[in-house]
Amino acid sequence: MIPLLLIGAALAGGVHVGIPVTGVPGLGEPSFLTPATGWTAAVEGGWVRVYVGPTEAAGVEWYARMLESLGVQPAVLPDLGAHPGVAAHLGPVDAAHGDGETLVAFRDGNVGVLVRAQGGARAIADVLLAAIVDDGPAVRTPTISSTAGPERRWEVDAPGSVHLSFTGGRAVPFQRGVYTQAPREIVSWDAWGRASVLTP
Repeated sequence: MIPLLLIGAALAGGVHVGIPVTGVPGLGEPSFLTPATGWTAAVEGGWVRVYVGPTEAAGVEWYARMLESLGVQPAVLPDLGAHPGVAAHLGPVDAAHGDGETLVAFRDGNVGVLVRAQGGARAIADVLLAAIVDDGPAVRTPTISSTAGPERRWEVDAPGSVHLSFTGGRAVPFQRGVYTQAPREIVSWDAWGRASVLTP
């Protein structure tokens, strides 16, 4: 096999920027879950879940929880990134489990991935592994400010955010990040699947 040195060097554990939430071949539109569980997207015959933790330790903890949630510990999957007919090795990853056909899970540093599909799960996992990005901006925590007066408003500033979710509060219809009652929590998701939490 011929190693892909640049990709192999990038995928050596540690803290990665993430995996793009759009533009990865074969992935549908992202759905954002919680900062503890990550985001998900449809693939042909199944779905994927992606987690981008702030630290490698967070990735380890997510991966352990995810494997436990499967009920039965899947087999270790060696040499993720290399499959028949492809003369390249994208790994090694820190951990990989599954049957390679309907289930593949892997963790590389702070990034964890779970693929469930009717078939071809390993090929989907290879695409996601190759999509891991190391160069990008730092995570930006959103900020919130309020206006004075009888019609007080709270406005969230979340540069680089592709999705905002909130708990509590009252949103102004059709005005992203504007509230007539302050939320208890705001989660901003960026283009690499990183979640940033603000508790005003």
